[in-house]
Amino acid sequence: MGKKLVIAEKPMLAKAILDAIPGTAKSIKAGERVFYTEKGDYLVVALAGHVLQLKEPEDYDPKYKKWTLEDLPIFFPDWAAVPAQGKGNIVKCVKSLLPQADSVIHAGDVDDEGQLIVDELLRYCGYRGKVQRLYTSDTSTAALKKRLGMLEDNAKWEPLGVSAYARSVTDKTFGINFSRLYTKLNGTLLTVGRVQTPAMGLVVARDEAIENHVARKYYALEVQAEIDGRQPYIPAEFIPTKGNPLLGEEDKVWERKGLEKVLAECREKSFPAKVSKKEETEAPPLPFNLNKLNLYCSSRWGYDPQQVMEITQSLREKYRAITYNRSDSQYLTTEQFREAPGTVSRALANLGMQIPEIDTSRKSRCFDDSKVSAHTAIIPTNEKVNVGAMTRAEQNVYKAICGHYLIQFMPGCKKRKTNLRIDCPQGTFSATSVEVIDKGFKAVIRAGSEDKAPGALSGFAAGDYRACIMDGSVTEHETTPPRRYTKATLAADMSSVAKYVQDPQIKATLIRKDDGKEGESGSIGTGATRPAIIEGLVKRGFLREEGKYVISTELGRQFYRALPDAIKKPDVTAEWWLIQENIKDGKARPEDLFKKVLADFETVRRSVGTSRAVSAATADKSAGRKTVGVCPRCGKPVVEGSKGFGCSGYKDGCGFVLWMTGKYGAHKVLGDSGKKVTSAMAEKLLSKGKVLVKWLTSAKGTKYDAWVCMEDTGRGVFLKLSFDDLPQKKGKKRGTN
Repeated sequence: MGKKLVIAEKPMLAKAILDAIPGTAKSIKAGERVFYTEKGDYLVVALAGHVLQLKEPEDYDPKYKKWTLEDLPIFFPDWAAVPAQGKGNIVKCVKSLLPQADSVIHAGDVDDEGQLIVDELLRYCGYRGKVQRLYTSDTSTAALKKRLGMLEDNAKWEPLGVSAYARSVTDKTFGINFSRLYTKLNGTLLTVGRVQTPAMGLVVARDEAIENHVARKYYALEVQAEIDGRQPYIPAEFIPTKGNPLLGEEDKVWERKGLEKVLAECREKSFPAKVSKKEETEAPPLPFNLNKLNLYCSSRWGYDPQQVMEITQSLREKYRAITYNRSDSQYLTTEQFREAPGTVSRALANLGMQIPEIDTSRKSRCFDDSKVSAHTAIIPTNEKVNVGAMTRAEQNVYKAICGHYLIQFMPGCKKRKTNLRIDCPQGTFSATSVEVIDKGFKAVIRAGSEDKAPGALSGFAAGDYRACIMDGSVTEHETTPPRRYTKATLAADMSSVAKYVQDPQIKATLIRKDDGKEGESGSIGTGATRPAIIEGLVKRGFLREEGKYVISTELGRQFYRALPDAIKKPDVTAEWWLIQENIKDGKARPEDLFKKVLADFETVRRSVGTSRAVSAATADKSAGRKTVGVCPRCGKPVVEGSKGFGCSGYKDGCGFVLWMTGKYGAHKVLGDSGKKVTSAMAEKLLSKGKVLVKWLTSAKGTKYDAWVCMEDTGRGVFLKLSFDDLPQKKGKKRGTN
């Protein structure tokens, strides 16, 4: 009997499949990386998401390196793929294993992209043999054993991959052609994307709402009520009856006099009152998905989505401490509930904690197979982890992920809510007091809503009373504009952009697109792609960072306003999705989607003509960044950007960039020492290849000097330290860069 080659989308899935296969595993390594594992009749290889990427136009013809209007539109039938950067060895491994296998088991995630990832690789490798599909989101050992015995022909699911391929080619076509069109017409880099452009529009609209906001004064009435002659008095808020002439638009009271009259009519008068009590239990919040984790980390520590992505990637790959970090799900499987005793015990041991209130037989609402998507919530793994070896940021995020998992096995927070209602002719006076009876999960972990101390109202038993309005005051307030976006709140709004869509059909389509996806409701992009999209908008000068906020620039505003609705709104995603669904059902072909985008491009090109989208002054300002040196690759000026120093010849295909910060080599040393590559340092690196940096900090806290040397590999710029020929120190005076 021949071998079966299992191609899993990611390492954690490959490991789960191996656990479900009987026999002794033999791993074949290349350096530190396991290339594949042999177990019984199976060869199991793990991919790392997409290992292929669509070719760039210049891969077809070098002439496309230069952006010209004459070459547009650019499109290639059957747009081919090439190995993605850093993933060529995985492709070679799979290609070498295919001849050894009698059949292939496709183990991509159970969604369109998961189907495409393996299908496109098999197509690239020219495989024509038997392919079966392992189609399940339940990665428990028992479930995988069962599904491995119930494999079906992969052809059943291939339309999902075809639909995803159509979307990826269309995205490429859309971005390349519209970006080159507007860039050439305006003389500065102006990129357009199906997701990035409406995301930019969210920020533009929010900023304009803030800047155009006119504060209006509105009023509220608060009184002190004596209940059955008791003290202290109970503060209560007046709520006008619906339809009361006092209420204006937005259900606010815009005139002070009306409330002053209510107070005068009610002061020192007695009215019937009712006190009611209700006990409630606040359940622990669900475990994190990526979107919720971004919001949590932003509010607690100010980490932006890109930082969270990098931190969680490290936790997953370096420490094997957490499950899949790009998940859009907050739910877990029944099998994960069965595995909970081991996972909980390991997480507590890693954290050095003991929480007696934890009971792993308690099954929270997060354990729901019906709500699990292609992924499950982000939780700790059952792996021994040296938390002390982590950076402070890694520790913070790991502890947060553990905390939101552990509280699933703790009791809810029990509360007793006391409500007061006093009826008067114009409306009601209302008050509420909440008393915590049992803190539950809040006794040890801060999560969920915060509770205030109970008021005197909590001391009243439920029943009917008489209330006398002793005194009160009319308070003045002002309407406030919406809050500016942070990167985390922008990413969150991208997951529910349908709420801003006016067209009811488009809104409904966007929401229907996300049916069954908890946490996504009419979205653009994915939790995994949004951080990079937002970073790209900042890098290209459409958005700027101001403290923790992201704000649209004049370039971004002018460009967004000038773009036609047909290519700048979330409607594009909705319209494409409908065609993708028809492709899955066999009612349409990828060519139908390609033709639509190419037709849209021609329509826009005719309507735009030679007109500018941004003023010449704005384009010049955008292009007129500080020059720090000459590009070592093409000889054009290197200019300063918000994140680094890049070649001004990017439009002609030069990719030279010297980043200000980084995770490796001297970049990491600079970061650990509280430094980054400055424009002065960049000038010396470009002119001399090295720069002396003083007062670097070692791991033990000692200070030292070193040369930072630049090495351009052609694929990237690497910085390394050198201690050769350091200048002699004169005295003990602290040096400067």
